[in-house]
Amino acid sequence: MPAPLLQRLLRLGRPDPLLHARRRYTPMRQGLAPTAIVTKPDRLTLADDALISEHAVIQNNRGSVTLGPRSQINYFCVLLTGEPIDIGPDCLIGPHSVLASGNHDHTQLRMPMRDAPGIHKGPITLEADVWIGANCTITTGVTLGQGCVVAANSCVTRDVPPYAIVGGVPAKIIGDRRQLNNHQANAA
Repeated sequence: MPAPLLQRLLRLGRPDPLLHARRRYTPMRQGLAPTAIVTKPDRLTLADDALISEHAVIQNNRGSVTLGPRSQINYFCVLLTGEPIDIGPDCLIGPHSVLASGNHDHTQLRMPMRDAPGIHKGPITLEADVWIGANCTITTGVTLGQGCVVAANSCVTRDVPPYAIVGGVPAKIIGDRRQLNNHQANAA
């Protein structure tokens, strides 16, 4: 910003627009961010070194949420519980992702879907070392196997085997981490 404009803004009593950029920002390494929303804190189990980042929403009115050691729920994620959501150790959930362990009964026509009873296929389970990219949706009853990767912008409606790489809407297997690792070892 040109110095004369900045000086004029300061004379008018306006805050320095670069003040935030000038402060040293240190992100949280563990715990529950102050801007995160949890509707039922007594139904949240958070390991000591797990992190729920800024502006995440956990609406756990009907089910519990368990976050394992060294796991992270990133910025602006939403977890909706009709059934439990269990997140194992060392899991990463990318920004703007949604884990919804319940659904509205859209097959009935007697009442508005908003008033219909919930449909629950079971809990959402993330085994150890799962990485969910940004903007993903994980639906009710899904288990993500150990070490799997969910590509950004995917919608997972079925179980994912261990070490699989899935992507798309609905998500399909597009690779396997074990094969990638063998390929890299052979290339070296």
